[in-house]
Amino acid sequence: WGSPYAQLIAARAAACGLNPPLKIKFEYDDEQSAREAVRTLSKQPQTIVVLLAFVNDLPGIFNEADALGLLSGSHAWIGSRSFSPASVNALVDAGRISNTTRDKLEGMLQAGHAPNTESFGLFKQSFARLSPEECEAMDPQ
Repeated sequence: WGSPYAQLIAARAAACGLNPPLKIKFEYDDEQSAREAVRTLSKQPQTIVVLLAFVNDLPGIFNEADALGLLSGSHAWIGSRSFSPASVNALVDAGRISNTTRDKLEGMLQAGHAPNTESFGLFKQSFARLSPEECEAMDPQ
């Protein structure tokens, strides 16, 4: 489900002269696999994370990211609609994510990734129009 979204990001990164995105995979609904993926991420120079995951995977991802300090401003996280405030609050209520970790997720950028929706089409068109100079101007460094 996330392939078109990931392919678009990779293509635009190349068009902007950026290094190709690093893909770190993990097994669905396997907290240890998700935690290991985050540990792998923590050892990489990339600091922009585009997270394509289901709600079941979020506790392993976000708890490990918080433990490693990756939610404290060192990394920019862009996520799918899988982790809306309501879904994260439900995980907090179930005791799977702490209030402290949840608070660090506030303000995280979320983007739709359904390639057949109007909003994805607008996102894709806008992203595709960026010139290399415009991409460079948006570099957070």
